[in-house]
Amino acid sequence: GEKAIPLYRLLRKTENFVWDAEADEVLESLKKQLSQAPILAAPKPKEPMLLYILANNQAVSVVIVLKRKKEV
Repeated sequence: GEKAIPLYRLLRKTENFVWDAEADEVLESLKKQLSQAPILAAPKPKEPMLLYILANNQAVSVVIVLKRKKEV
């Protein structure tokens, strides 16, 4: 969420819409991240999970991570 703040700013009503280099960089970065396949796994019953939360005045981001032991 925080990485896209320059794009969110463009959504505000204003008389002067300006697409700048920062917005272009952010858009390209988001497109790259969204085009890569994420690693997804269904949790097993009673498997520990970690919840990471980042919040500020402009965005809230949440990630849930499975805490798996490496299988040998």
